[in-house]
Amino acid sequence: MVNVRYCRRAAITGLRKRQAMCRQGRDSKERCHLVLRGRQHVQACRKFVDLINQTSGKCVNWDPLRRIEVGDFGQINSETGQFICEGNIYRDEPLASIAQDYPPVIHDPVYEYKIDTSFTACISTPPNFGDLSGIVYKCQWKFKDTRAAFVVLNRARKISIPTSFLDMALNAGTPELRGKNVVTSVWSCPAFAMYMSNKSSEHVKIALRAPNSGSGKETGWYAEGNVGVYQFGSLPNEGYIPLYQLQIILKRNPHPRRDGRPPDEMMWVTTDVPWGELDDDGVEVPEGEHEWYDGGEDESDGDDDLILTSPN
Repeated sequence: MVNVRYCRRAAITGLRKRQAMCRQGRDSKERCHLVLRGRQHVQACRKFVDLINQTSGKCVNWDPLRRIEVGDFGQINSETGQFICEGNIYRDEPLASIAQDYPPVIHDPVYEYKIDTSFTACISTPPNFGDLSGIVYKCQWKFKDTRAAFVVLNRARKISIPTSFLDMALNAGTPELRGKNVVTSVWSCPAFAMYMSNKSSEHVKIALRAPNSGSGKETGWYAEGNVGVYQFGSLPNEGYIPLYQLQIILKRNPHPRRDGRPPDEMMWVTTDVPWGELDDDGVEVPEGEHEWYDGGEDESDGDDDLILTSPN
């Protein structure tokens, strides 16, 4: 968290030192991010969460060392975008007695789990870092003058509530789950990179370097062109939780269904973020001042149903 009691000069000096340490790999076990002051920092975090959520339906844990566990339920803070845990279905009764027969599913890790938002161009050609050695992952992006973002998890492992429990909760009409925003999946990893552009033409390149031979220590991330808001981190184990899926049981809108399904059917749906449209700086746009896109004739099928996602 940013300590707002520091004077501006000390904060800028500390930032430059931390950025230099991050580039040189001496700060690989700590978060390294652009320091923003007070309200500006909060709005930037919320904007980043909003961009990734719009693209993927996933939620960003801006403080990846803070544990978010499968089965947690709670709310998203409307000011910061951070998850506030109120309990866990595997620990708190009466849900724990039901959930104990459905332990979380631990999936095999994947080399790369990456989310790019709109107005982000991920370049397929690997970047060139000259004589930088020991690189185990590298990628590059180009940005334009619209706020955009990416998040990368290296060796990401997904942990999720089994589909059998989610189906059971719907079929049995489990009242204890009604109205609860449940973390149905989390993604853990030993190394992550989060970046949000600075509303300018940018070319960002990142590289993750392998452990030093014989030392077992990560040498961390190296980045070029990163002038926006960012966080990088690497650990020897899967100590970070940068992403999670938040879902809730809701009833479909009571309109006739073309597919024959009952209109009052209960479904798991992705939890909405608790704010309206945000501008490029993360400030909520007042009612009536939204910029509408006139894309011509509406090509929807006329249904006003909730957009559904699977817990995968």
